[in-house]
Amino acid sequence: MFPHTYAPEDVTVLLERLHPEFLSKDERAARIAAGTHYNEVISREEVPDQAFLDLFKTQTERFGDQLAHLFLSLASQILLDAQTREVQPVLVSLVRAGTPTGILLKRTLAFWGVQAPHFTVSIVQGRGFDEVAIESILSQGYKPEQLYFIDGWTGKGVVRNELSFALKKMGDRLGQFHDALYVLSDIAGVAEYAATREDCLITSALLSGPISGLVSRSIYQGTPEAPRMHGAAYLEYMEPHDLSRYFVDTIAGCIKQAIDRGHTTLHQVTVKETASVRMLEFYQLVANRLDINNPTFLKPGIGESTRLFQRKKPALLIVRDTEDPEVAHLLAMARAQDVQIEIWEDMSLKACAITP
Repeated sequence: MFPHTYAPEDVTVLLERLHPEFLSKDERAARIAAGTHYNEVISREEVPDQAFLDLFKTQTERFGDQLAHLFLSLASQILLDAQTREVQPVLVSLVRAGTPTGILLKRTLAFWGVQAPHFTVSIVQGRGFDEVAIESILSQGYKPEQLYFIDGWTGKGVVRNELSFALKKMGDRLGQFHDALYVLSDIAGVAEYAATREDCLITSALLSGPISGLVSRSIYQGTPEAPRMHGAAYLEYMEPHDLSRYFVDTIAGCIKQAIDRGHTTLHQVTVKETASVRMLEFYQLVANRLDINNPTFLKPGIGESTRLFQRKKPALLIVRDTEDPEVAHLLAMARAQDVQIEIWEDMSLKACAITP
């Protein structure tokens, strides 16, 4: 069993524990430039300073009720679909952003009396789904159509495409999967089910290891001909700063309070196609103003912008409103790293970071 700091009943982590060589960011960038796949090398994750950890707690508590409503909406969509298709749901979240999302969906369903197993597995852009992990789930007696695939949010929709490709490939030998992605925020307009398609703060995005059960980024192993379970490191050195249980317990408390207040779980969500068109319009806006025609250089939305800051220094941060409390942490990181900030009041997203 892979070690992690979540409650054991919250999730089964299907990763092989590795003790990899931690490269510096420059060394990792050099190896990738030389042809090594980005998910075959890993750099040492920096410990956030106390001021940022305090900001994370402030934002989690400030937006706890907002997040609770998103979880209630998404959980109700899972429950309704499962009832319609007459299956018992099995939650399969995507490491790492999907893991706390899956835990809180599991807890929300449990508040309603539905016990859903929860596994978290790796998916790697350009390498595919961890088929060994999926086979491990199915070996426990679950059927492909029972699996609900969960992530935190979408950016450009790359993971959604990778998931669909992998499920079709595995379906040829394992059976028909429920090819759908469930996320809290779908700004790309690619997820079949979402609590919202607006850009919003999901506070788990502020941290990586300390909010992910101290699980590192996943590392691809094996070959297409000889697949192996994807691996990861357990970040022992971050144990004094771990906030994984704090986050899920805090938001679970907000969810329970909302249920006790008689929260109505279903609400109107922007249709997927509208969000997709809006994203294309955003790409065009960036192309016109910055002469950037390749979406690869963009990290659209609060979640993806935040993740970029954790990996490297962006070339530029664009926000719609500097007074919006949902981007406070992005502004703090930009100022700390001396990243230029621009204000675009007419863009549809709340934030976008540009890669160097």
